Amino acid sequence: MRVVKNSIAYVLRKRRRTFIIFVILTLVLSCLYSCLNITKSSNNMERSLYESSNSSVSLMKKDAQGYFEKDEFKNINKINIRNYFRI
Repeated sequence: MRVVKNSIAYVLRKRRRTFIIFVILTLVLSCLYSCLNITKSSNNMERSLYESSNSSVSLMKKDAQGYFEKDEFKNINKINIRNYFRI
């Protein structure tokens, strides 16, 4: 009980010092909080950019002719998959 009384008396006697420490601690904690929020939002942004960047597929030919034409995919439905996978 005496420790509590001494600590209260110290705080009340040294008001200016206590106020300065309180301000410093408030500034440090607010900076930490803002840094954590920035980190969290950047992680969310990174995740959303990753999801949006991996949402499409592009097919290219092995030779130097570039991309496929739409007409080249018309015959895909005629391919018999059982010949390739032994189903």
